[in-house]
Amino acid sequence: MMVKDSELPPMFREDFEIPYTAKQLEPTIKRLHSAIEEDLKKGIGTPQQSLAAAWRRIAELRFPRKAVPQQVLNEVEELLGLWERSGPGGPESYAYSLSEEQILDEHERLKKMLRWTKEAAAQGPEQPVVETE
Repeated sequence: MMVKDSELPPMFREDFEIPYTAKQLEPTIKRLHSAIEEDLKKGIGTPQQSLAAAWRRIAELRFPRKAVPQQVLNEVEELLGLWERSGPGGPESYAYSLSEEQILDEHERLKKMLRWTKEAAAQGPEQPVVETE
């Protein structure tokens, strides 16, 4: 018997977003900030290598018990799908398939993810709703 999404308690619905406290979101903000500042701005090697390093840093955000706003998690999941569809080589292979303009678009995506996480931290509850790392 299938249960309709609307019949489930809010926490189990597809569109439910868990609000995290600012303290819970600190590690996510730090990781995104590092991806932007250390990997993209300072960079190592080519722009593609720098982008792949930033992507690898944020890929860990999808691990269980990480405090990550749903919008950000959706972006990470989208990136993982793009890497898989690009064939062997993962993030590096996909990064090398991008044009210079697309690489800049990916920089903007990471900045947007950081902005969303900071906004979620500012609007979060005072006490945790769920336990995180």
